[in-house]
Amino acid sequence: MKAAVLNQIPGELEIEDISIDKPGPNEVLLQVVNAGLCHSDLHFMDAAWQTQLPAVMGHESAGVVQAVGDDVAYVKPGDHIITCLSVFCGNCDLCLTGRPNLCRNNAAVSRADDVTPRLAKGDGTPVAQFARLGGFAEEMLVHQNAVVKIREDMPLDRARRESVQSLRQRKLSPGRLWLFSGPVASVFQQSKVLVSPEPVELFLSM
Repeated sequence: MKAAVLNQIPGELEIEDISIDKPGPNEVLLQVVNAGLCHSDLHFMDAAWQTQLPAVMGHESAGVVQAVGDDVAYVKPGDHIITCLSVFCGNCDLCLTGRPNLCRNNAAVSRADDVTPRLAKGDGTPVAQFARLGGFAEEMLVHQNAVVKIREDMPLDRARRESVQSLRQRKLSPGRLWLFSGPVASVFQQSKVLVSPEPVELFLSM
């Protein structure tokens, strides 16, 4: 597949043909339909921050599930999804106490170094996924906790934008119940969120 790869810092993205593996346990393969360029990507390209290289950049994406690995129950092929920057393990103390956005158990949502990498160059060099996502590519292979299912009638370009921008305009705080409709309801890591088919917001003290 083609992907935009950052090979050096500072540096520019280079369009390369790289290989993508089949989904393993808890992994989801998706076709990327829309991806946004965040200023965070530019910070790494401009050497303001560092990251593992080479890497496929991008973390604001929307697409369609192509295949799933063993133990994936949340999504199925054909589902429309957006990617989630706060990839969580679901098993640590932070996750089990309602704070998956603070999860730091990266090993649980990544592949071990001694197995086939998710992404690789033609010579076998592993290619990292920025933020464990790597959205600037034709396809993505991620942990199932890195995606959020959305309605099929939601345009994927809007889903990608609204899932991020709508939350930036709101001050979410723990201990409050938020009721959102549409893709905004997908960002459930920061507070308690319920999904409504109607366009309403409900704010209740807990």
